[in-house]
Amino acid sequence: MSHLLKELPVVDGTDVNLLCVFLLKVIKIRQVGQMNDSAIYEFMYPYCRGQLLALVTQAINNRETFEVFHAGSLGHFISSRGMSQLRIARYERVQSVGEHFSNYVRAIQYAAFMLRISESEPQIVERVVDGLTPTQRARFFFQPPASSFRELERLAIVDRNIAYAVRPRAERAPEVTITVIEPPMERGEPEFRGIKSTGAYLEQKLLVAFTVGGRERMWSLCV
Repeated sequence: MSHLLKELPVVDGTDVNLLCVFLLKVIKIRQVGQMNDSAIYEFMYPYCRGQLLALVTQAINNRETFEVFHAGSLGHFISSRGMSQLRIARYERVQSVGEHFSNYVRAIQYAAFMLRISESEPQIVERVVDGLTPTQRARFFFQPPASSFRELERLAIVDRNIAYAVRPRAERAPEVTITVIEPPMERGEPEFRGIKSTGAYLEQKLLVAFTVGGRERMWSLCV
């Protein structure tokens, strides 16, 4: 949890993106630390400024649950149009090329929590599956479809095992370097390029060097 504490920004609520980052990290800290409402308010207090600090103070004085404070903060600082844009950008997005499956799953889950999207667990899982890249789908071709967070965790283990099985092959594959050496003409006029004046072909060879795993092999090719 220490890395989350270091990354927690100081916010006043006027910057929507920074507010989202703050709320997301607070949600993670609350889950990891298993904090109750009063503890998380006490923890948040030094990082809040301006109107957000006023909302935290109000929540403490009124003994509001964190869920009530969370919903009130979103409604206070973010318009309905802004919420729709955030939903599309953070929750309804597809998996990026090269993005690890487990990272994508967590990003969608936390976006649902941070934006307080009222969808059930199976619906969130369906959203994750719908956003997978074709390559990621191919990895899970022989796996039963997921319908819960626990089953997504199982798929994440499968994904890591496949990546581990494929990586050593790529690391063992030797680097191949090909060099073609074309010697100069031995005989014949330059303009005839390998053809004697009698019409017969002049024997000419190309030297091809293959360097495989640091060892060099030479072949000669007649042309």
